[in-house]
Amino acid sequence: YLRATNGERYFYAHNSTNVAGDGQRVQAGQLIARVGSTGNAGDTNHVHFEREVGGSSVNPYRFLRGLC
Repeated sequence: YLRATNGERYFYAHNSTNVAGDGQRVQAGQLIARVGSTGNAGDTNHVHFEREVGGSSVNPYRFLRGLC
């Protein structure tokens, strides 16, 4: 999980390695993890990304689209 200063949380799963450590402050563009296929990801490397607002998961599509 990453926690933003506004309280939102971002969850990345199936990483082969987490690069950022617990409690570490990170910045945009910084490497935080390496993509993998851990857990129930099967044989395909990919990132499972979730966005939580106010403690509830929300579809991250509009948020991510706005960043691209």
